[in-house]
Amino acid sequence: DLTDLLASDYQVNVMDARGRGRSTDAEEPLTMAVQADDAVALLDELGIDKAHVLGWASSAAVGLEMAMRYPDRVDKLVAHGPNYTVDGLAPDHLAWFKSLTVEEMVPMFEEQYSRTAPDPAYLPVMLARVQDLILAEPNYTVEMLGDIQAPTLVIDGDLDDWIVREHLETMAASIPSGELLLLPELTHFAPFEDPSVWTDAVKAFLAKSV
Repeated sequence: DLTDLLASDYQVNVMDARGRGRSTDAEEPLTMAVQADDAVALLDELGIDKAHVLGWASSAAVGLEMAMRYPDRVDKLVAHGPNYTVDGLAPDHLAWFKSLTVEEMVPMFEEQYSRTAPDPAYLPVMLARVQDLILAEPNYTVEMLGDIQAPTLVIDGDLDDWIVREHLETMAASIPSGELLLLPELTHFAPFEDPSVWTDAVKAFLAKSV
């Protein structure tokens, strides 16, 4: 389990984003900004002034949002398989995501949602809301990425066919203290395919002195 592996060296707080996991939803539009606000509100509730922020896929984009808008709250940022514009999504993946139905979802996601959600029947609504979000955001510029102060690890599997490789390279190069790490023989799902390799890479980055 990723949490257990990271918790051997760090205090780990795992957040269920609104409308997912055990978190309830709200009627307002789902945006990266709203989710970043939620994350900072959780830090406030826990009495944490500053933290390392880790995110996977769209949650990594939320991490970018946090680093840009709340620089004093983000120590280091680990962004796995993120995109900073919608164009960073590979065309085939974007087409698949546009037409995605609950029946076609990755089984891991559907199973976890059914097991933890307050109302499992809400899944079709949540899927539509996430689709609207991913097809519209994020829309950051390289200039905005250049304002990120936190040391940032852009990490992915080198076999990821969901995110355009050049997009990842540009992102890492645009963040002043950014670096790119591609894990051999792994995909967009690298944290789940080889949790030990992934967490070892993350721990090595977090342990480095700035």
